[in-house]
Parts: sequence; C-alpha cells; structure tokens
Amino acid sequence: MKHTHPTSFLRQVLLADGAMGLAVAAVHLLAGALLASWLALPSALLLGTGVFLLGWGVGLIWLGRADGLGAGAVWAVIGGNALWALAAITLLLGDVGAQANGWGRAYLVLHALIVVVFAELQWWGLRRSRAALALRPAGA
Repeated sequence: MKHTHPTSFLRQVLLADGAMGLAVAAVHLLAGALLASWLALPSALLLGTGVFLLGWGVGLIWLGRADGLGAGAVWAVIGGNALWALAAITLLLGDVGAQANGWGRAYLVLHALIVVVFAELQWWGLRRSRAALALRPAGA
C-alpha cells in the first residue's frame, strides 16, 4: 500500500468530516423522530444513517489522528463521500424525495453538497500531501 505523510490540511479536513458525521449522527439518533416529522422523511432512514454516521465519524477521527495514512484509505473516504452524495440525490429523486416536504428535500440536497465539498477538500489534501512527500529530501 502506498503511504503518504498527510499535511495538516488533510488531517483537519478528515477531522472536520468526522466531527460533522458525529454531530449529524447525534441529531439523527437523539432527535430522529422529531426531525422525521419536521422534514417528512422516514424515521427509519434517519435512524439507519445515524448509526452509520456514528461509525463513520469515529473512523474518520481515528484516521485524521493516525501517524501515517495509506493513500488507499483516503481514496476510500473520498469514494464513501461520493457514494453518500449519490445516495442523497437518489433518495431526493425517488419516493423519499417525493414524500418529503420542502425542508426534507433541502436537507437531502444539503447532505449531498456538504459531502461533495468534503470529498473535494480531501482529494486536494491528498494531492498536497503527495506533493509535500515528493519535495522531501531522500532519507528524511
């Protein structure tokens, strides 16, 4: 596996993504029924995503604090964020979006936009980390 020495920027983006995941997980798990009624989204969807985001957030915080990162791990996070955005848009365009109210549809769009921004920032951070590694003197 190809390892990279992550820049502080990449670490901060991973940590921010993890913190955001934990915050959304807390809202979905602790206030999912209330949120479901406000947004006209299925409470099972919010519960399921809350459980997933709890693990995702913990994993990203662990990854952001790790000494070294495998480039494959960062690519997996980028891919995961891209899939999350695709899932949010798919829900929006399907039955869930049709049953959601305007706020619920906006919530799905917001999820898609935020994770696309995180994926882009992580990709940029990975490129900067690789560039910084290439500039280091041999043996350093």
